[in-house]
Amino acid sequence: MSIWRQSDISLFFLVKMRTEVISMATRKSKHPQYTLRIPQEQLDKIRYIAEYNARSCNKEIERLVRIHIKNFEKMNGEITKQDIEKFNSN
Repeated sequence: MSIWRQSDISLFFLVKMRTEVISMATRKSKHPQYTLRIPQEQLDKIRYIAEYNARSCNKEIERLVRIHIKNFEKMNGEITKQDIEKFNSN
């Protein structure tokens, strides 16, 4: 006979899962963070589109940025590291 009740086991796994989620949230990202100021209506629409596409709002914004960069480079040529360094030195 087990000394663990089902409720004890469920509580153990719930606490373990919560600890892992908190741990994941406090890890530093390998990507830099950027605070985006955006009108509420636009943010709401991005969230709607993200949900529709089964993505997080952050992933939807990343996708839009990638598309914008790709389109810019298609029209103007690739942005090189040298271009970025020259821009940053000004």
